[in-house]
This record gives sequence, C-alpha cells and structure tokens, in this order.
Amino acid sequence: MRKCIGERTAVLQRKLMLAALVREFRFDLPAGYEAGAGGQRALVPRDGLPLVVERRRQTDPRPREHELTE
Repeated sequence: MRKCIGERTAVLQRKLMLAALVREFRFDLPAGYEAGAGGQRALVPRDGLPLVVERRRQTDPRPREHELTE
C-alpha cells in the first residue's frame, strides 16, 4: 500500500495552524443569522456560512515570542 510519507506532518501542521488561529481570533456568526441545511450534501449550510472574525485582545502585557525584537 502506498502512502504519503509527509501525511502525519501535514496533519500536525493543520492542528497547529488551527490552534494558532483560534488563539489569535474569535469567530462568530453575524447577528440574526439563521443557518438552513440545504444543497446536495448533508451538513452544508444552504447559503454558505458567513463569519465575523475579530482579533482577540491581548491580556498579557508581555510580548509573545514572535513579537520579540532584538
């Protein structure tokens, strides 16, 4: 059986990227939005899924590692 040798690395990178996005941003639905199922596939919103994305406030006054300047 053939398998990509980088598959496990790709899965790990996806998890780390998702964790970084969730840590930095807040994802909400627009006010008054009501999801309706539809389309040809199950569990797919009929009219797409609009998101309101906001940067989270930094509560820790210390700079993060990637923000350090030398």
